[in-house]
Amino acid sequence: MSKTDLTGKTTIISGRASGIGRQAALTFAEHGSDIAIIDINEVEANKVVSEIEDRYKTRAIFFPCDISDYGMVRVPAVR
Repeated sequence: MSKTDLTGKTTIISGRASGIGRQAALTFAEHGSDIAIIDINEVEANKVVSEIEDRYKTRAIFFPCDISDYGMVRVPAVR
């Protein structure tokens, strides 16, 4: 299986505190993508940010956001 190179790309992951979102963030980072995590769980999201930066040497950032609140969603979208 060939490895897709996502170096220079940024992937936005919402709801990543656990489960599929967490695994997706790690998988995209493994392929070289920088990661933007949008979640309401700051503690768990920051754990994954640290893991991504340490393990894969890609950039990762956390945006606190409840995606059910339109006003909060606009902030990461503008950044």
